Amino acid sequence: MRLKKWTEQEIAILRENWNIPLRELLVFLPDRDRKQIYWKLGVLGFRRQTFKRYNTKDDIYIRENYQKKGNFEIGRDLKRTAKSITKRMIILGLKRSDDELKFLKKTNRGCFKQGRVSEKTVPNGNLRLTYDETSDRSFYDIKIDGKFVRFSRYLYEKYHNEELKPTDIIFHLDGDGMNVLKENLVKITRSELLEKNNMTDVAFVKRIFRVTDPEMIKEIIDNHPEMIEVKRKIITINKKINGRNRKINGIAD
Repeated sequence: MRLKKWTEQEIAILRENWNIPLRELLVFLPDRDRKQIYWKLGVLGFRRQTFKRYNTKDDIYIRENYQKKGNFEIGRDLKRTAKSITKRMIILGLKRSDDELKFLKKTNRGCFKQGRVSEKTVPNGNLRLTYDETSDRSFYDIKIDGKFVRFSRYLYEKYHNEELKPTDIIFHLDGDGMNVLKENLVKITRSELLEKNNMTDVAFVKRIFRVTDPEMIKEIIDNHPEMIEVKRKIITINKKINGRNRKINGIAD
């Protein structure tokens, strides 16, 4: 079977959105499947994050140590995250008994990150300062009904007497996650957040100029702002043209 030729519009969508979750990319490209998208991304030179598969040796290590070591400690030994170890234990059908959990929590054998306190010991209404390494930002969580929720979401609901949906995003206008004043918090959609993140200077330079070295990224931002601005304008114009073409094609159909 001969594959359908990729259009310039489809390629433009791939170039602008190659790093978003695949389920969202499939929405933009309804005529393509996962294999076709991965193949075309490889041809265009984009490499999405891949996940390291577990081998027999890893599984044996987990089976031999899960009763005496916590998931963080096992993760450090196998160079994986604690969340990954948890999922693998479910697949392997491994579950710790109550006595084993008590032993791990009492000795803190990799049950929690170093310096981290169990959420169960924190009273309702208390704040917790959290640091996100990915965005290099700090923000507060508040414990409500036994669970920690983002403090900015909690305050937005109080400010506006509105219950947020799980898909709603609370955006800090000044970029400071610690500033939770009413005028600094706005509600946006995930697609709007994605567009904002993709248009930040660092993300924009990485995506458009295909640069990953931090020093080179800083060099372009500091010394060539006009080049970045020109690229932004070109992308904006292309989006307008593509939008008009879609409308015309819709009317023609």
